[in-house]
Amino acid sequence: DVSQNVALVLRLANYLADLGHTPFVAHLTHCWHMMYSRPYEWWLKYDLEWLKNCDMLVRIEGESTGADKEVDFANERGMPCYLFKGFGLVELNKLDDWLSRQEV
Repeated sequence: DVSQNVALVLRLANYLADLGHTPFVAHLTHCWHMMYSRPYEWWLKYDLEWLKNCDMLVRIEGESTGADKEVDFANERGMPCYLFKGFGLVELNKLDDWLSRQEV
């Protein structure tokens, strides 16, 4: 369900914001799309334009063609990428450790 995915991403974005980061949440375009729909490819292009301005990418585990394209885009530019696997304490500690090692 798209709404559940958006809620999960916002939870992660809120966590990252609490750590002092400024997350870009591509999933919020879902709200825009609900009111003013555009072709899927337009949204991907829009997303990648924003991604050019990011220092790193945190991708949530799961099937997503769009997220796979984001990872490919980030890898082509040498942008650090992290695969987030959930909100358990061990996984959050791994994410915190990874973030602390990034030079941004």
